[in-house]
Order: sequence, then C-alpha cells, then structure tokens
Amino acid sequence: MKMGNSIKAVWSRVRNEPGFFLFLLLTAEVLYMGWAVCTKWYHIDSYIHNNPYDTFMDYFHMLRTAGTDHASIYETKVIYPAFCFFLWSILYHLIPAAYWDLDAFALRSLQQALFVFVMLLVIMSVCIWELLKKGYGRSGAEKALFALSMILSGPMLSTIERGNIILLAFVSALFFILYYRSEKKYLRYLSYAALAVSASVKIYPALFGILILERRRWKEAALAVLLGLLVFVLPFWEFGGVSSIITLFQNIMEASPNLANRGTNYNYSFANLIKIIQIMSGSGMTAQSAALKLIPIGMTGFIYLTGREEWKKAAAIVLFFIWVPEFSYTYALLFFILPFLLFLKSKEKLKAGDISYMLLFLLIFLPTATAVFPQLDAPGAPYPISVSVMITNAGIVALGLLLTAEGIVNLIKGGGKKKRRRRKKKRKRSVKKRIKGKRRERKKKVEEEGGLQKHEDQGILEYDGKTVI
Repeated sequence: MKMGNSIKAVWSRVRNEPGFFLFLLLTAEVLYMGWAVCTKWYHIDSYIHNNPYDTFMDYFHMLRTAGTDHASIYETKVIYPAFCFFLWSILYHLIPAAYWDLDAFALRSLQQALFVFVMLLVIMSVCIWELLKKGYGRSGAEKALFALSMILSGPMLSTIERGNIILLAFVSALFFILYYRSEKKYLRYLSYAALAVSASVKIYPALFGILILERRRWKEAALAVLLGLLVFVLPFWEFGGVSSIITLFQNIMEASPNLANRGTNYNYSFANLIKIIQIMSGSGMTAQSAALKLIPIGMTGFIYLTGREEWKKAAAIVLFFIWVPEFSYTYALLFFILPFLLFLKSKEKLKAGDISYMLLFLLIFLPTATAVFPQLDAPGAPYPISVSVMITNAGIVALGLLLTAEGIVNLIKGGGKKKRRRRKKKRKRSVKKRIKGKRRERKKKVEEEGGLQKHEDQGILEYDGKTVI
C-alpha cells in the first residue's frame, strides 16, 4: 500500500514535466545502443541501413562527384543543388591532388579525406549541441538532457551513419527557427540567410519561410526570398549554368520513382505508407491514384490553417515535406526536432492533451531496430519492410491525425464564436434600427403638431418647452 502511494506521489510530481519524458527517451536510446552492441548490431540495419559497407558513403559519393567536370556534373543524374557541390568542391581540394583519381570508397579509406569528414562532423555536432541548448531548457541539466536526447535520436543516428548533407540543412533550419522572431534585426537577417542555406541544400526547408509571412513582415519576407534565390541560383554558374537548374529538377523527377521502388523500408512518404497498408492487407502493390496524393497536401494545409500555435504550423510544414515526395528517408525525420523544440518552449507544464503529443514525438525519435520481412515486400527489394518503419510511420500518422482532429475542433468552436458574434451584431443593429424608427416617429409627430424648437448647438428638439429627443 505504501509502495503504491509512493509511486502515485512520484508520478503526480513528474507527469507534467517535459524533462521526465525526455529522460525516458534518453534512457530508451541508451538501452537501444547497449542492446545493439550486445547483439553485435543485430537488426540495427532495419532502422539505420542494411549495408554495413556503405557507411558514410552519401558524403564520399558527393565528394567524389564534386571532383568531376563541373560543367557536365548534372548529366550524371545527381539530385543535389549546385550549392552542395560548391561546398564539397572546397572539401575535395583539401585532399592532396595525388589522390584525386580515387573512387568514393577509396576516398573513405584515405586518411586525409576521412579526417576532414570527422572534423566536419564534430563541428556540426557542436553547433547542434549549442543551438539545442539555447532552444530549450530552464536549467543546465534540462538543456543538456534535451540536447543529448536529440543527438542520440534515431533520425540523427541515421543521418550520421549516411554522412548525408541534410545535417547542414538541419543546422541552418534550426538557427532560423530559433532566431527568426528575434527582436534584434541582425539576428533575424542572419536567420533568413541560414534558411537560404538550408533551402539551397535540400530545397524543401524553404517552406519554413511561410512562418515569416505569418508575422506580416513583408519587406523582410521579400529579403528572405531574395537571399534564397541568390544562394540557390548563383552556384549554378559554376556547374553548367542556369540550364542545369532545369536538369536538376528533371533528375529529381526521374529519381523519385526509382528510389521509391527499392522497397518500403527507411521511407516515410505518404505513398510508401499506402504501399505498407496494401502489403499488410494483402491487396498487393498497386499504382497510386492522383486522389490519394492530394490527401497529404489537403491534410497538412488544413493543419497549418487551423493550428493556433507556432509549433503546430511548423509540424504541418514538416509533415508536408515528409509525406508529399515519393521518398523520405529516415534522416528526413530530423526536421521533426524543430516543431518539437517549439512545442517544448510553449509548455512549462504538460496538460493532459499535451502528453499525447509528447509521446508521439518520442515515438518518432526513438530508434526501433527490429526484424525485417523480405517475403512481404516486392521480390528482390534491397530495402525490405520492417517493424521499425511500421512503428515510426504509426507515430507520424497518429501525430497528423491528432493535429487534424484538433483543427476540426478549433474550426467548429471558431465557427460557433463567429455565429454568436454575428447574432450579437444583428441584435445591436435591430435595436439601433428600432430606436431610430421611434425617433423619426416622434419627430414627425411634433413637426405636424407645430411648436417645434431646435437648439442647433446641442442638437436637441423641444416642444412646448419639453425635450422630445
């Protein structure tokens, strides 16, 4: 009995504390890492990547591509903007010229190239650590808890394992989210420049610019757009000219179905979700209709328009660029940290409804390495379906549905308030109309009877010495 009372007392104290749930997430992440080590990384490939010989290769493939002929680089079907290759060209020239003919895998084995990559990763990690600590936490311990739990989250581990440039896009977007509302003008302008960098790396973070419009800073919004265009377009002059921009988007359109057809694992797009449902229901892999593709667009748009809090609008933006493309790999979930950060900043204490959102965010961030089921996926798919992708997709879908349901409730309540306001205004107009009518009747009566006197200075009508209006 005493033990039960003690547990209840502890729970009553911590259940509304965001730090408690962050501690649970960090504990689960540590246990996950421990389990992975103890099982010799068994099943970890269901969440991170199924090829142990391909680690960091997103970085080294780009590095090698940056060392090819710049004028014809987009003829090789690359799907990254020129700004990425501009940066990677600088890193490529840090390698001794004697090794420039090596392929991507040989570059990974090269001491100089690997050292530059590690240094870059360290710098990025420090930036993320400091920005996350500035973003949330009422104490040093809480700041460290939040930052560490995000750095050890599943999407972050996936990003590091791939060595994907999305890490730069995330750091830049994080800076934007933290400072675009700053009272200091120079910080706001720096945040717009950071957003321009983020959008020039992965394109879709440009959607965060809508948040500037929410603040009705039209001139600054125009400045942000101009910065974005300059950072995105100018590097193309070194990589084939303006025509390469068209080629880039053609490459993306061609790559989308190819990447989407490599299996259902690691992919969190809405189209892939439908594929998973079809597989689990036994209906087979069928083509996606145009109507189905409109669902995520309409759903995220509705969430954005009905969301009354900043974090909900940011969540709608992230859901949009996770769901709408043909493929959204695990590392793209990194951007869910941004609405989660805004969510935590807006909650000193968690209410009953907030706990649901908290748990869904944690489910998205939690690495869930589990078994794969190649027999359920398309024959020979290199990325067969796993329980991991089902669990994480379930968390994302539940978050979207909960935000949609709350938006519907807000809409109904808002509609009710508008109706009440309209009825109140109608009653006021009716009362004013009746008063004016009575005044006109009294005025007409006294005019007909005569003896009307008007005090022009006061606007008062009198009859036989008596005030009538």
